[in-house]
Amino acid sequence: MNDIRKTIKIPPGLLPIKHGLTIEYVISIIVSIIMVITSIVGILYSSVIYQTEKLSIGYISSDLLNLTVSLPVLLVSMWLTRKGKLAGLLCWPGALFFIMYIYTSYLVIPGSVLIIPYIFLITLSAYSIIKIILSINGQTVRQQLNGAIPAKTTGFILISIAVLIIVYQIVRIVTVLINQTTPDNLELVQWIYELVVGCPALLIVGYLLLRRKALGYVAGAGLLLMCSMLFIGVIPAMVFQALSADIPINVIGILIVLISGMVCFIPFILFMKGVAKSRIL
Repeated sequence: MNDIRKTIKIPPGLLPIKHGLTIEYVISIIVSIIMVITSIVGILYSSVIYQTEKLSIGYISSDLLNLTVSLPVLLVSMWLTRKGKLAGLLCWPGALFFIMYIYTSYLVIPGSVLIIPYIFLITLSAYSIIKIILSINGQTVRQQLNGAIPAKTTGFILISIAVLIIVYQIVRIVTVLINQTTPDNLELVQWIYELVVGCPALLIVGYLLLRRKALGYVAGAGLLLMCSMLFIGVIPAMVFQALSADIPINVIGILIVLISGMVCFIPFILFMKGVAKSRIL
């Protein structure tokens, strides 16, 4: 019986889901609309929304990133899912995770008139991530992708990224304590989100992939996509901030970020190739 199950192939266009995704589509469209509105408002009225020049430079680059990267990736993932492509279904939660991550930092903007839309973006994204993952038949995905993707390599990379982030944030926290300085709100949010949400997700999914568990196969591509977007998305932000502040572009820093991003992006491409081999693009 086990051998028979391992040879089962799902016809192209038929996704391994337990129920329809109408609600998830609607919520993701709402997320897209709110993200477009808040980003455009942030860019056009930066002096009102972000108040200080430092905040404006930082968050305008994030707004541009949302419009040029986050939105297209989310819409393409949804479109591919609609076309019956497993690649789209597995990337969809990752695109939402990235949006949730980005907008968590927006919560620390003092006196922001867009605080309610930001909270909606975070809440709706988190809800959709959970709904989409729960709708996927993890065992079927594991059977399809087992042997087709570098599961152990992907798991090791996710765990390594989590460990590096944890060490980095702990060093920052210890430095603050030793120097007896007061961290700003953005630092506090980063500590909370990365140590409570981001890193645990990377560690858990990485471990599950090492053990070749179903949930690891379901969530692995999305997390690799999110990490790739975070690293690669930093590059245009660095360029924009340098141009806005009229300072030289940090070419060495950009190269370091690019190389770091490749650590996630290359396994992501290999993961997608494995999905293609499974006959469910």
